[in-house]
Amino acid sequence: MVKYLLANSINHTRRGSCIVPGRSSFLPQEPNNIIAENASEIGTSPLVAIMLNPWHAQLDKPKMLEMLFTTAAADTSTPTISMDVREVDVPEITTDQKIIFALMVISEVYGNEQFDQWAEKWINGSDRGAQSAGKLITALGKLAKEDRGVTESSRAMGVRASEIEESSGHSNDFCARASEAVFAAQMYIDRADSWPLLASRSVSSAVMGLATRADFAAIAERAIDAASHSVMHTSTAA
Repeated sequence: MVKYLLANSINHTRRGSCIVPGRSSFLPQEPNNIIAENASEIGTSPLVAIMLNPWHAQLDKPKMLEMLFTTAAADTSTPTISMDVREVDVPEITTDQKIIFALMVISEVYGNEQFDQWAEKWINGSDRGAQSAGKLITALGKLAKEDRGVTESSRAMGVRASEIEESSGHSNDFCARASEAVFAAQMYIDRADSWPLLASRSVSSAVMGLATRADFAAIAERAIDAASHSVMHTSTAA
């Protein structure tokens, strides 16, 4: 299993782990092992590692670490995980590409027609206006409010809690993640102070935890390609 993670010039990750190139090992049940401690920002490719990382986590001179994990049998009944680490090139990613990545992930995982139509226009550059983004944010807020109303009615009608949770949880999750993705797009539009940092944080929030439901590596490649063909795009690095 090969994973990728950003670290600073002295090999510390955003979460504070120190990962030194070379070979080491650890026990999988250790509560603060490398994988568990940095799970939210470990990617299946260098591109994904950057997409998951909010503005390079403001790391000083970030470097990309490639980590090869293998399970090794031990003398005891508990296996150890061997980790081989080497430094590889850090891809250059723009804020525009990160936003497109988030929009593509949300569209693929949830398939909401209104969001998908807006996202498609934003991705191809035909409509990156503040008005359409604002309308979508309003619609997402309305959807979330309606869902709360349905949840309350269902409880009053005696619908089982597990059924209510499954139904409302999916909708609430979509609204929250879609709102983060749209906010990232709005930061691109507004260009306020520190907008790349704010946009990157929202991208991370929008897609965090969805790697099991979408092929992040393939979507990251598509996002890079889509950005190069869009009508308008930013050259600001993220």
